[in-house]
Amino acid sequence: MEMTLNYSGAFCELGCDELEGVNGGVDWNGVGLGVSMTAGGIIGAKIGALGGVPGVAAGTIIGAAVGGILYSLWD
Repeated sequence: MEMTLNYSGAFCELGCDELEGVNGGVDWNGVGLGVSMTAGGIIGAKIGALGGVPGVAAGTIIGAAVGGILYSLWD
């Protein structure tokens, strides 16, 4: 596999495809986002369970969204 380095002023940058090659073909950003959204959904569902079935559904959706947002801000 050929990798290209893009020279931009003071540093070189790998593109996403090249970076996945360096990481062994694993998109670790996607893995991290998936884990945080899953954890957020589980926590949200447990909190939402206090409000019954609609609370579980809403808690899962909101928890997953919050997990994704927090991961994006941290990344």
